[in-house]
Amino acid sequence: MNKRSKFLIGALCLGLLLFGGVKTAQALYGLSYHWVGIVDENGKTITSGLTATVRVVGGDTATIYSNNMAGSMANPIVNVGSDGKVGFWYTPRLYDLVVSDTPNTYRTMKYESLSPTDHIVVFPKAFQKLANVDIDGGTIDGTVIGGTTPATVNYLSDVVNCDMDTTVLATKSGALYTNKGASTAVVYTLPTAAEGLTYLFSSVATDTTLDMTITAASGDKINGGSAAGSYAAKGTEENRACTIIAVDATDWRVINKAGTWANE
Repeated sequence: MNKRSKFLIGALCLGLLLFGGVKTAQALYGLSYHWVGIVDENGKTITSGLTATVRVVGGDTATIYSNNMAGSMANPIVNVGSDGKVGFWYTPRLYDLVVSDTPNTYRTMKYESLSPTDHIVVFPKAFQKLANVDIDGGTIDGTVIGGTTPATVNYLSDVVNCDMDTTVLATKSGALYTNKGASTAVVYTLPTAAEGLTYLFSSVATDTTLDMTITAASGDKINGGSAAGSYAAKGTEENRACTIIAVDATDWRVINKAGTWANE
């Protein structure tokens, strides 16, 4: 073999090392890159105060990596970055993610069976802080409670992501319904009104032109509108959201909203 041939072979090997190293390492360790952005119920990026823990699906804390060469990485991920994103390398394609409000760990959400194509989760900031609550007797875990006691109440029970028309469940009272993943308009049909049923709705779909329509059950009204009427957000707007509560057995009232909504 002459010198020219040896040089060409050497150059080829060097090129493969430089340009194929990433893929070779990824294949060697079997890692996939995952990242997910965290937003609130109005679709705004949360940039501080959160801790994220990656878990094996249905199991314990997972081993995650900082790069495709299996570099070590702490888990939980404390103080999610200023861009609101969590990024890491992981072996299986699916994982569970637990996000908590670092200063107030009573606010925790679990997102199950996420994949490398899941790039957004909603961590609702909606909560009420009550001070000097008058509790007239009773017990908590066997301890007698009475008089004036400070308390914090998180009234959000769940997050339901809907990419198609959806029947809202009475058993999901207190939940946030979104249009995450939707590519067309979504209609949310409310259950029969019953005093105290409460729901939040928020537009977080990538396409901000998608309509969101909340429809009452037969005989029920929203904000005094027509029976079985609707309340809708239409037009191109980001961060559309509203909270609706049943005040009796036939009437729903919108108690706050963001964006343009109207009865239909």
